[in-house]
Amino acid sequence: MWLRADRTTRAVVEDVVDDGHDYDESATMLHPWEPLGDPECKFAVGLRVPACEGVVVPDEDGQQGHYVAFLLDPDGGSWASVHVEPGVIDGLPVRQHGPRRLWDEVGAAHAWWVSAGRPDHTRFGVTVLPGRQWTWLDTAAAPVGA
Repeated sequence: MWLRADRTTRAVVEDVVDDGHDYDESATMLHPWEPLGDPECKFAVGLRVPACEGVVVPDEDGQQGHYVAFLLDPDGGSWASVHVEPGVIDGLPVRQHGPRRLWDEVGAAHAWWVSAGRPDHTRFGVTVLPGRQWTWLDTAAAPVGA
């Protein structure tokens, strides 16, 4: 049996996304590169959107530069997808399934990160006390929780 880390990205997506799932459709102005590809943004978004994996795979249409960014909650069964093609920078199609609206969560976390001045990872910290722990931005009095 393959370890999860050894499996293909397509196989990881197929563990959560089923062709028979119903989903809601919308559009986004947020290109998935920033929350999934920019290391500083990805770090901050990851703190605010727990239990979410980002996976990028080529679109099944096979055209060069077309891909799908998936957000997956493997334990909860929720997923979101953003379909990207070259030259389209606004109105990217989004599909969301399950109790969590993962793209909405990522969009809100991204907006928080931008409003906080796009802080890099060095401005974040963690405090651990008996029975309680939290991450923070700049000071322990500014928790980062969702």
